Amino acid sequence: MRKDVALSFSRLMAEILDYVKDGADLLIENGWLEKVPEAADRQELTH
Repeated sequence: MRKDVALSFSRLMAEILDYVKDGADLLIENGWLEKVPEAADRQELTH
């Protein structure tokens, strides 16, 4: 692979990672991040 292409690709990947981090921070701040599925509380359902 050409060195200039590898360098451009590395810079692009670093920029993409910055956007991903910003997006994840927004999801966490606003509570939009999905939660892990939880089992229903059977006792609560019967009352």
